[in-house]
Amino acid sequence: EIIKALKAKKNLTFIAVTGNNETLYHQIQNIKDVKIYNYRFVEKIVELIELADVVISKAGGLSSTEIISRQVPYIIYKPLPGQERKNAEYLQEMYGAEIVEQEENLSEKVNCLLCGVRRQAKKELNLTSTRLICSKILQHFCKN
Repeated sequence: EIIKALKAKKNLTFIAVTGNNETLYHQIQNIKDVKIYNYRFVEKIVELIELADVVISKAGGLSSTEIISRQVPYIIYKPLPGQERKNAEYLQEMYGAEIVEQEENLSEKVNCLLCGVRRQAKKELNLTSTRLICSKILQHFCKN
C-alpha cells in the first residue's frame, strides 16, 4: 500500500523490512518498476535508518526509539487502535513524528518532509561554506 501510494515518484528508493510477514515480503517482491530493497530481517537496522531521508513505519517501541534518536523524519502509517495509537500520538506530540491515516495523504506528507530534509542539508552546506570562508579570511589576516 505504501509503495503503491508513492510509486509515481520515480526518484525514490524503497527499503522494506517485513520481519515475519511472509505475505508482505512476497507482495513486495512482485512489485515492478520501482527500486526496492526487500528484507525479512536485518541486523543493522540502525544503519538503514541513518541512510533514510524519511522513515515510514509503525509506532513500535524499539524502532521508534531508533528513528527518533537518529532525528530522521518519521511517518507513522495507520496506527492501530490502542497502544500503537497512543505511542503514535506521544511521538507526534513530543518528537514531531507525523501520523498519516490515509493512503492519499502519504505522498504529500513525504514531499513535505523531503523538502524539509533538503532545506536542512542546504542550510548545513551554507553554514559549512560560511565557516570555510571565515576560516580562510582569519588565516589571511592572522598571517599579516
